Formats: sequence, C-alpha cells, structure tokens
Amino acid sequence: MYGIDYGTSNTVVTSDQSGEVELLQLGSNGAVVPSLLYVDVDGRYSIGDTAIAEYGSALERWKDEPVIYDKFRFFQALKFALKDVSFEETLIFGERWSLERLVGEFLRQIKAKADSKSREKCSVAIIGRPVQLSEKKWQDVQLQERFRDACKIAGFTDVHFGLIAFFWWLFCIKKQMKY
Repeated sequence: MYGIDYGTSNTVVTSDQSGEVELLQLGSNGAVVPSLLYVDVDGRYSIGDTAIAEYGSALERWKDEPVIYDKFRFFQALKFALKDVSFEETLIFGERWSLERLVGEFLRQIKAKADSKSREKCSVAIIGRPVQLSEKKWQDVQLQERFRDACKIAGFTDVHFGLIAFFWWLFCIKKQMKY
C-alpha cells in the first residue's frame, strides 16, 4: 500500500510492506518530487526535476519556432486546478485532456517510480487530503471524486483518503520518532 501526499508543489510517497513504513526516495535529491508534469508531442511524459530539465531543453530547442507549445506542454499546480469545478479539460496537441487525466498521468508516473523503488506493483493508495477541500460540501465531494478518478487513471484500483496530519502521526509512531 502506498501513502501519497500529493501536494500543489511537491509529492512524497510512503510504502507499507509487511507493516514496515518506508519513505520512498523518488526525487532526484531524495523523497520529494516536485508536482510538475511535462508532455511532448512524441508522447513522452516526465515529472519532477526531470520535467523541469526537459522543459528547459524544449524551450531552447524550439525557440526559433513561431509556435512552440504545439511541441510540448508543462503543467504545474494541477492539484490547485482540481479545486476549480469549471476547469474540465484542455487541448494538448489537438486532443482533449480532462483535468483528471492530467493529474492521473502525473500520478501514473509517481506510481511507476514507486513500483520500481519498492519492487512491487501496488494498486492500493491512501491519499492525504486536507480536512476540507472546499467550504461547500457538494464541491468537497465532487473534488474528492475527481481526485479518485485521477487515481484510477493512474492505475490504483483501491483508493482511500485520509487526513495528512494522521499520516504524519502514524509515520512517526511506526518509526518511534518524537515529533
């Protein structure tokens, strides 16, 4: 089972194998992966620091083209966009992408890194969430469902939501740390 703290800026993942909780080192410099997604016209995806590097390379490579964003796209703050109920989709290389698909692709890349690091294919995720995603109950429910749909697109078949503070407490207790 993975515990995922998918934040607007950064993402971290824990793995619970046989009761041992491990903070997975998925980022280029540790556990933290910047919550960024890069997509290019050839169908390649990258996340985190790699997405930043590929975005910079693409800007340089295509700088003399009159229109460069038909070659690549760079996304940040996708979690924040989930809160905008009016944001349903965007065009990427002439194809309609739902916001759930964008978030799902980011999470699919996270899942692939986590599966590789933990040497197992995991389909269960507990996603950390704030107490309230929206002040309006119906929006809160809708946002959680959008997030659940994104997780399913990523390959998680069993998705649960938990409060972030609880995950930190559980992690500290399991590691017998003082907080």
